This record gives sequence, structure tokens and C-alpha cells, in this order.
Amino acid sequence: DITTSGLGDRGYVIRDFKSKFNNIEYDSPAFSILCDKFEISVPMEVGSTLMKGDYIEFKLEFLVLPRIGDDFDYALNVQNSNTLSLLSKNYQNTSLMIKEQAMRNLNITAIKGHVESHYPVRVCANTLTNNHNNNDDDIEVLFHVDGYGLGFIPIVICGLSTHHVHYNENENDREGLWIKEKNDKKYKLLNQS
Repeated sequence: DITTSGLGDRGYVIRDFKSKFNNIEYDSPAFSILCDKFEISVPMEVGSTLMKGDYIEFKLEFLVLPRIGDDFDYALNVQNSNTLSLLSKNYQNTSLMIKEQAMRNLNITAIKGHVESHYPVRVCANTLTNNHNNNDDDIEVLFHVDGYGLGFIPIVICGLSTHHVHYNENENDREGLWIKEKNDKKYKLLNQS
């Protein structure tokens, strides 16, 4: 029902693709899209027989983006979304949005901990097995995000010894997620309400 939800266009971004068939490595996928069906397949020259040791690995980003036109205008007016506002100013069609998502260069630098994935962002604390001392204060993450994505960027923080996030600055002892935006001089408690 258009009065309660808008329609969206779909797009796919394939990242980190690698495969091996018949002892030959391939670095780009064979795929087909028909209406609502998306299929990744073996290259034509491989044929239809898979051998022991054949594999295919990749990350697939499935995007649902608002359709440009009446549905987009409706969502923009109803949602009061900064993301939709930005998209309406910078992109005239869905294919440009998908291209932007595919070409973005999101880079995560771990200052404390280690990066497992740049998108979705996944940064993990160095656990006791990776950490030479047993001090819980050393099990923490601090990282820098350089770049941007369309809309929200999923961020996963893992390997912490507790779900409580602690930060103490100027005798102000508060718990929560702390963030420092590009132009900020100090970290501030992120309002997650």
C-alpha cells in the first residue's frame, strides 16, 4: 500500500570475489539478473561439472534504494531523512546511487584492536590470546573511519570483555559509546536514544 510504504529499486555490489574451478582461479563473477532473481554462476568455459576443491567466495551488498520519482518524493516528505535529502540533491537515478556505493572507498584504521572488515565495519578488541598481559583495560577498541557510504554504515565492535563501554575524562565518569566527529576537538558521548 503506497500510503504506508514506498517502493524501492534494488542493486547489487559484489566485493572481494575469488573463485577456483578446475584448478583455474577467477577474479570476476559470472552472474545474471532477471526481475527479482540474482544468480552467481561458474564461468561458461567451466561447464556444469564441479570438481573437488572448486569454490566461490564473495561479499554481496544487496541495496534497496528509493525509486526516483513519486515514490522517492513521497518517502522524502514523510521520513524527514537527512540521507534521502542528500541523495535527492546528488543523484538523479538509482544506477548513480549504486555506482557511488560500489566505488566508495571506506577505510577503517584500528588504533587499538584489529579490523576484520571495512564494510560492514567490524573492529575487534585484541583478546587475551592475542594480548600478552591479562589486564581488562587493554581489551578495548579505538578506530578511525575514513570515507562514507550511502545511508547508515553498519558497525560491529567485538571481543570486548563486557558490554559496558567506559570512558573517563576530566573526572566525568560516564558509560556509553564515545565518538569524535571530523571537526570535534574532544570525544563526546553518543546520544543513542
